[in-house]
Amino acid sequence: MATVHKLPVGPWRAIIETAFYATSVRKTNMAELYKLAIKQPEVIVTSEPMYKPQIYGLPKNAKVLVSQDGRVVGRTAKARRLVREMGKEKDKYQGILREAVYHFNRREGLWLEGIVGLHPDFMLKAHLLSPVTDAKNMLDWGFNFTPWMEPWISTYKKSRIIDEPDILVFADPEWSHPDFPDGLVIIDETENCIAILGMRYFGERKKGTLTLAWTAGVRHNMVACHGGIKKIGDNPPVAVFGLSGSGKSSITNSLDHEGTLKKSEKVTVIHDDAFLIDLDNNISVALEPSLFD
Repeated sequence: MATVHKLPVGPWRAIIETAFYATSVRKTNMAELYKLAIKQPEVIVTSEPMYKPQIYGLPKNAKVLVSQDGRVVGRTAKARRLVREMGKEKDKYQGILREAVYHFNRREGLWLEGIVGLHPDFMLKAHLLSPVTDAKNMLDWGFNFTPWMEPWISTYKKSRIIDEPDILVFADPEWSHPDFPDGLVIIDETENCIAILGMRYFGERKKGTLTLAWTAGVRHNMVACHGGIKKIGDNPPVAVFGLSGSGKSSITNSLDHEGTLKKSEKVTVIHDDAFLIDLDNNISVALEPSLFD
């Protein structure tokens, strides 16, 4: 197996991990999440067919789902708290996290398993825990990475063993606190766990998971990259780096670079948004199976 089962070393992972094992929580899969998502009151079932939904165990006539999630349409940097930077405030945030888990476990919760990393050189098992009312975000997380199902399970079991614990993502969009009106994100990079509280925006789940995967990669002599990879003609692949919203996806996905390429210079988009460069084996490892859109 790629990741290694480990008992929590510190309190942060211990608190988050307990939330997964409450009697109010059960494991789910992509098929159930789709059925739940289309019943969410804020979800819109479009007429656009989903691409190859049977791969995920969904009905062959499954449609693309969209939702309007309120005021916040981007990630909230001021909400993030890294455990390594908390200093004397650790006790305060541990108390907040324990209360969040307690109140979450008083409601029905769902646990989705997945895989982060698309190459046998680097595959991490990941777990997302959210309320049943947040099924669409869970479904999107499964699409964005790789859900725990065949054929990916077989590939994962043959992948290189990495001395890292599984990634744990606890997300409760219904959480609220007067001191954190825009939500709170608690990240313990050393133990691959994150709590995303009071935030509906899917990007917090995506980038939170990637933050942990990137950091784990760095610990194993890899370079964490936020960008895309493309090939132009017969030239070696090139990488496009940039912050969110900088235009790197537009450049990566451009077929002609605004008319500056020759017709013979065929563009092949290899990956967009998140990857690692393995310095020991001289390869790039994509962390997500789809292009950013």
